[in-house]
This record gives sequence, structure tokens and C-alpha cells, in this order.
Amino acid sequence: MYQDLERNGLVVDGVYTSQMIHKYKPDPEFYHYILRKEKCNKEDVLFVGDSYIDDICGPSRVGIKSILIDRKHSFCCEEHEIKPWKITDSLKNIMELISE
Repeated sequence: MYQDLERNGLVVDGVYTSQMIHKYKPDPEFYHYILRKEKCNKEDVLFVGDSYIDDICGPSRVGIKSILIDRKHSFCCEEHEIKPWKITDSLKNIMELISE
């Protein structure tokens, strides 16, 4: 994960894993833990991931915006009640999406 971030020129404040937290996505406590540790409001956080259930539905239920990385271009918004804030096919595009 760190190599992917570095390769794409992305600098983040923190990276958390389920193993570190001992809570597993999409458990709301996973996301609440990160908010507490980072002393952030949910409105100031953007969750990025490639799993619809874990990385879109989970954060959305807590009030966190999310970006779905859909490498295979297979995600269809019309089929899902919960929508990601943005969709991309690569980490490379994250900064462009944020600044739009």
C-alpha cells in the first residue's frame, strides 16, 4: 500500500489497517476509531478504496465521503443505493478528482 501511494505521488496523514485496529470494515467502529485517532471530523475525511461494501458503504454509513477505485470499469451506480462520491480507475487520478 505504501509503495502504491509513493509511486502515485500521494502523501497521506495516516494509513490504518484492520489488523492495527482489530475492527474490520465495514464495521462502523473501524471508521470511528480512525476519526478519533486523527482528531478529525467526518466532513474533513475522504476514504479511498476498491471495495464497494468495505470502502464505500462502510464510510458512507458513518458520514464519510469516499472514492471508489474501479480498475475494471465494472461498477454501475444505477445498481447501488449507496453511491461513491467519485469513481476512478487508478490512484493516479485521486488528486485531480479532489480538486474538481
